[in-house]
Amino acid sequence: MKAIVPALVLLGACSSSPDLDPLREEISSLRQEVQELRKVHAPSLEAAEAMDDLAREVKKLREKTTPPPAPVPLPPVREIPKLLPLPSGSLTGGVGGTQAGVNDLFWVLARVALEGGEEWTVLALYKATSHGFKLAGVRRLGADLQIVELNQDKPAVKAVMEALKRK
Repeated sequence: MKAIVPALVLLGACSSSPDLDPLREEISSLRQEVQELRKVHAPSLEAAEAMDDLAREVKKLREKTTPPPAPVPLPPVREIPKLLPLPSGSLTGGVGGTQAGVNDLFWVLARVALEGGEEWTVLALYKATSHGFKLAGVRRLGADLQIVELNQDKPAVKAVMEALKRK
């Protein structure tokens, strides 16, 4: 449209015919519309200043940015402790949780002497609640500890032991 306006202006200036008066008026109105559009689409001084201010603030923030903290080293992996027989009447315990960061479980492993001289190894689970501690479960471990394999993936313990005997 910009290319057409100068050509129309030139034609209008060259001719003084009364038939071209409506054309001159249309050209004049087109010029006004083009000027109004330029005003609307041209960035105002305030917008340009705001963009400059924003660019300066972003630059300041980038300069202030500190590098992310170094990753926290993981604690060393501990070896699995050897299972030692508990002396009669001894207790040992451990803390656990139902979700990450929450230690609301306490496990107790005890060797209990019964009347008649029999001893049991017992595992008990206590859960902390808003009202105190609740005994969540108890299990005698003697029979459990005699199981060689239960619900495990291959290779089966029996197959491994037989393969070791063949060597």
